[in-house]
Amino acid sequence: MRYSEKVGARTDALYGYLQDRRGEWTLQRDVYFALRGLYSPLGKGSFHDSTARRELTADVRAINASDKYDEIVIWSDEGLKIANRDEAARFVGARMGEVTRQMRHIETLQRKIGGATMPLATVDAQV
Repeated sequence: MRYSEKVGARTDALYGYLQDRRGEWTLQRDVYFALRGLYSPLGKGSFHDSTARRELTADVRAINASDKYDEIVIWSDEGLKIANRDEAARFVGARMGEVTRQMRHIETLQRKIGGATMPLATVDAQV
């Protein structure tokens, strides 16, 4: 299932919470406690390894993948926030760089197995 198909009440609540804190970084753990009833309870392990953190990450990805929301949620060591225009452009640029590096790696793997490579322009046209 694609992330954009997973948009629901919990995702809407996260988006609303981040909109209320526009321009402020918010740690995922703080988001969890603010929206506690919407995410799985924390176990004895660390927050980082929790189901709640994975659900929160899935909701952020759902927001970014969905046409329902007009803004991009970015994340860093500082936490989560709704990006302003410059931050969103840097985020998208970084993601494009990651995808380009991955495609070059795939082309290398294809060459090693003797398969035909597909230039990046061809991949873009197929997506």
